[in-house]
Amino acid sequence: TNPFDEDAGPSSRAAMERYNVFFVPHMTVLCEKILCDCDVLESCDVGELHLDLVPFDDDLLSSEIGTLLRECSIDGATAGPFFSISRSLLRLQRQFGVI
Repeated sequence: TNPFDEDAGPSSRAAMERYNVFFVPHMTVLCEKILCDCDVLESCDVGELHLDLVPFDDDLLSSEIGTLLRECSIDGATAGPFFSISRSLLRLQRQFGVI
């Protein structure tokens, strides 16, 4: 049967389609449950994209490490956040050269 046929039911069209879904930085249990409840998880190829730093401009990077602010301001920790940023910068330099 032709999945694009107007007379074809939604189930035959859905059986042919695959979707790529990427979560930044990771997939949560709630998102997985919603995809399961809507019966679309089987037709999705799910991936995670771990972004530490996101470039906004030529000279501006944003840290996308969710716990960074809490670690610095509430917990008073400095070693962990600086290590995370240093690791992110080193990863960028390995990919693109000295910045």
